[in-house]
Amino acid sequence: GEAMRQYSGPFWAVLAVHYEKDAVALAAPILRHATGLIVTTVPGSGVHFSAAELFEQLGKPAVIAVEEPKEALAEATRRARDLEGGWVFVTGSLYLVGAVRGAVR
Repeated sequence: GEAMRQYSGPFWAVLAVHYEKDAVALAAPILRHATGLIVTTVPGSGVHFSAAELFEQLGKPAVIAVEEPKEALAEATRRARDLEGGWVFVTGSLYLVGAVRGAVR
């Protein structure tokens, strides 16, 4: 929640979660503040939940599953652009940040 309080305006979040983490606990503060949440995975890592697994665990109407991280970021960006002052928050795994880093403009 701390990082989200530093910014204002509506946002979409992109989340990937390591198998050893509590996905519901990680997503809870995001879902309280975000317009929506896109769950994804880190392909090839072998240590992250799939987007489908996260979607099943979270089961909220504001959650969308997109398996490929760069596509998840692109979808969040499209949705955030539709919001006045919208922005995107990528979180949950440094592996995810690395996977999408080159796609950020």
